[in-house]
Amino acid sequence: MATFYSSPYWVPTILITVLFLPLVTVLINGFVLIQSAGTTKYHYLTVNFISQNLLNIIVFGVGIFAIFMLFGHDFVPCLVNHTLKTGLQNFISNLDYCRLYS
Repeated sequence: MATFYSSPYWVPTILITVLFLPLVTVLINGFVLIQSAGTTKYHYLTVNFISQNLLNIIVFGVGIFAIFMLFGHDFVPCLVNHTLKTGLQNFISNLDYCRLYS
């Protein structure tokens, strides 16, 4: 594993794995879900629609979660910590602080 980190290919590998694959997954599954919602006569929140597209919905959700964790893994704990310290009356200033420093 140490030779992998000294290789010049580890940065593109991490970039593709962490950013590109979840983004492509969300785009493809989002397009499929929108297309499926447009072609079916059912509402998109019905059991029939969800059961027909369950795998797409799960993969879409995992991709959204991965993108959220990529950009929010420092922001969310910072926001929770500062909100617990200073209270909800300073929530907007906590948002600004965590947006800038995390």
